[in-house]
Amino acid sequence: MNTHNGVQPGSRGRDDRRPWTPRKPKVRQSSGKNLFSVLMGNCLEWYDWGIFTVFAAAFAPEFFPGDDPVASLLGALAIYAVGFFFRPLGGLVLGAFTDRHGRRAGMIVAMLLMAGGSALIAVSPTYEAVGVLAPAVMLIARALQGISTGGEAGASYTYLAEAAPNGRRGLFGSLGYVSATVGVLLANAVGLWVHSHLAEDAVSAWGWRLGFALGAALGLWGIYLRRALPETEAFESFRESRAAAETPARPGMFDILTRYPLVALKIFGLTAGSAVWYYLFASYLPEYAAHRGLEHGSALTASIIAQAVLIGALPLLGALSDRVGHRLHLVAFATIATLAVVPLFTLLRPTFGSLVLVQSTGLVIFAVCGSAVGSTMAEQLPTEVRAAGLGLPYALSVAVFGGTAPFAIEWLNSRHMSGVFPWYVAALCAITLASALALREGRHHDLRDIRTGHGTDEPATAPLAVDSSHR
Repeated sequence: MNTHNGVQPGSRGRDDRRPWTPRKPKVRQSSGKNLFSVLMGNCLEWYDWGIFTVFAAAFAPEFFPGDDPVASLLGALAIYAVGFFFRPLGGLVLGAFTDRHGRRAGMIVAMLLMAGGSALIAVSPTYEAVGVLAPAVMLIARALQGISTGGEAGASYTYLAEAAPNGRRGLFGSLGYVSATVGVLLANAVGLWVHSHLAEDAVSAWGWRLGFALGAALGLWGIYLRRALPETEAFESFRESRAAAETPARPGMFDILTRYPLVALKIFGLTAGSAVWYYLFASYLPEYAAHRGLEHGSALTASIIAQAVLIGALPLLGALSDRVGHRLHLVAFATIATLAVVPLFTLLRPTFGSLVLVQSTGLVIFAVCGSAVGSTMAEQLPTEVRAAGLGLPYALSVAVFGGTAPFAIEWLNSRHMSGVFPWYVAALCAITLASALALREGRHHDLRDIRTGHGTDEPATAPLAVDSSHR
């Protein structure tokens, strides 16, 4: 029996034959001010996440002293990597919190953890002052930021998808990546300002703390902005239906794994290729070129140009995805990426022009995915588990594949196997292609009507009266 027909979400065993229609909640859909609050908070999240790598070389000797500066830097980068492996915990715990208490609450807690981590790093004592407690404090701070980033993805992508006007979820979702890229660029700009206005000794002694202190202060502003956000209509509809049920149920932390394991697996696979592609072309490629002879300033300038191209491409492709299909964009990205990664690495040389060309091309290819991936993931899940169901497999895949990409490429190079890495990326993109082909297209679905399909692995989608402007 089709158990979701005529059963109000959250109820158990009610045999009401009337189709459930969500009550119209007394909240507003997204306005420009609300959109700004979400995106600015996401921008500041990624500023705080990225400022660590900007100043890692400067503060590393303060926390990992020794005669070998490379070893000190590796110690700092090891703590940076730890943050990636706390992201799945954030996706699980903060995702479940967001599904229970609301998208706004989840985004506020994520912002609080990120700002708190930056504040802790800004005032952390050095190894000379407290010994091994110094890197331990840094580790705790980075763990808080990892949890924050994992929870932010589920909460903000869900909010953007649910708050988007009908027919514009791709555009709104693409703006999430725009704001994240702006945050990374802001971190680079702060790093350049500090290095250009202070002597190197001053930067290493205390100047690096300015970037983290600024991140903590901006985080408080982000919390202030998000406090005024209204809840989304989809979540309010779910909350009303749950309150009206005879036996209201609260979303469980592991519902995504116990009730929708196949959906979780698809999101994990979908993220595998896109995560390694993003962290390769948006983050590590300039460092890769610099290690092979390109001057660092030229590499940074080339990266800024390429990321500006990404910012311009994302909303254009996001609007296009709303017309041709979100799933089609993901299939197109995975296909192009699988075929293009080996030729792109063949073209890469340690020159400014080569880096601009290869990195810009790689990021435009990623924009095909980034313009639709957040909205597509949200469309695969019912409201009651959407944030955790998106956040956990997404964060886990980013940690496993995205966070390890720089290590993988350098480890292979150290064993004279540099030609293997592009094929590794191609294999992951092929997994993303298979996952994208297995998804259902949901751009015409009202997210309030994607409800629990009891006894099935896939969410049930009620018949919809789709706005004719979508057709």
